[in-house]
Amino acid sequence: MSVAIACMTHSQDLDFWLEHHLKTVGIDYIFLRVENLTTAIPQHYQDCVHVEQDLGVQPTINSMIYQQERQMDFVHRCIGVASSIGIRFLLHIDDDELLVLGKKWNSIQEYCASVEWESIQSLRIQNYEAVLRATPTDSHEYFKSTRWFKNCGREPCRSYSNGKSIADVSNVDLRVTGCHTFSGTWKKMKEEDGVILHFDSISYPRWKTKFQALSKMSPDVFASVPFSFYKKSIECFWDENKTEQEKWKFWIDWVSHCENPMDITKNYSIV
Repeated sequence: MSVAIACMTHSQDLDFWLEHHLKTVGIDYIFLRVENLTTAIPQHYQDCVHVEQDLGVQPTINSMIYQQERQMDFVHRCIGVASSIGIRFLLHIDDDELLVLGKKWNSIQEYCASVEWESIQSLRIQNYEAVLRATPTDSHEYFKSTRWFKNCGREPCRSYSNGKSIADVSNVDLRVTGCHTFSGTWKKMKEEDGVILHFDSISYPRWKTKFQALSKMSPDVFASVPFSFYKKSIECFWDENKTEQEKWKFWIDWVSHCENPMDITKNYSIV
């Protein structure tokens, strides 16, 4: 029941992410595609983390637009490698996301062993989105910036709401059908068993860096942006008259809005 994660990253804040997934969740192996920076994996994790470095992908608007294509290609390759080294299940998530398990489970292997995989190829895991319930600090602990989340399956979120997937790579016909899904039949993981925590733009500097870069996109590309928060964020940087204080006010209003905030530490295991 070995379980791996595939993740394409350009973040330097991987220590907590690795610690959480390898120790708290019990992930056996991690495939990392690292772009734009060199990453040193802690010595005690080097045997269970494979790093594919690509310093040739520069942080341009084109690299951001075609990011999903690179992700899909990477996960396709991970499927083949995973099955050849004895990995049974593969989860694809981003570097600003954490898989968390309900406290009834000691590990992801224990949970996967409880699933009837005979009729399905993957599980869909609902995503929750981070929200701020207090004035943010200047802490560099990105994944400790909040313990409050909203369920994207029940109320509007800043980004996607259709979850992420963990697939059975022993299925020879398995393929990637997007950044969130795999081919074949699937069922939804019960939320009390586990969810994906998405820390989307939960710090002002990260929001600013991301959307300042995305604001360079053309109007044609802008028209295809699917999320209102993303469009309005880009427009913040198109508006040359908008002050820094106004940008901060826009950001804090969006990341703090939530109708039914949940304290994630009550029901899920996290470092």
